[in-house]
Amino acid sequence: MTGNEITVPKKLVYRVMVGSAAVLAILLLLWKLNNDRSQIVANNQSRMAGLKVGQPAPDFTLDMLDGGQVILSGLKGKAVLINFWASWCVPCREETPDLVQAYHVHQAEGLVILGVNMTSIDTISDAKAFAVEFQIPYPVLLDKDGKVAALYRVSGIPTSYFINRQGTITHVQIGKLTPEQIEQFVKEILPASQ
Repeated sequence: MTGNEITVPKKLVYRVMVGSAAVLAILLLLWKLNNDRSQIVANNQSRMAGLKVGQPAPDFTLDMLDGGQVILSGLKGKAVLINFWASWCVPCREETPDLVQAYHVHQAEGLVILGVNMTSIDTISDAKAFAVEFQIPYPVLLDKDGKVAALYRVSGIPTSYFINRQGTITHVQIGKLTPEQIEQFVKEILPASQ
């Protein structure tokens, strides 16, 4: 050995190599997780991209809680608010009195509210109890197999769709509506002259 050489113990070299490999593995894992997360976000955005403001509302037929059926296309010419809910959903319970109030205020102007119970994740008996508790005056529809929720790409409840008289979606609200939002979005789908 000459006087200018530095001796590095083999254990230290080994530890540095193992530590470097571990850091590299962690960085690669974080990079992969970030890419996977980006892909998931992109897939969710793609999945949610199906229903947008300005698109026609997809037609459906559902049984009513009290018997009979509702066909959405049969309501063409009316302003429609479709509200997806479940009896166990706390925000659904909080917004329902405001929906009932809006229905009473605007029914004579042609507002139709359809309360679509997510029966595929609820029960008919709980939906009935909910409708009685809140004295829901508008039709309560039963989405027993979840097909209408899937058609409307409902990702959380409550979710509401406001549809104008031409059958076009004017607003989509994911989450609880405030009374002010209900009033604003209902006025957008009702003609100003009435």
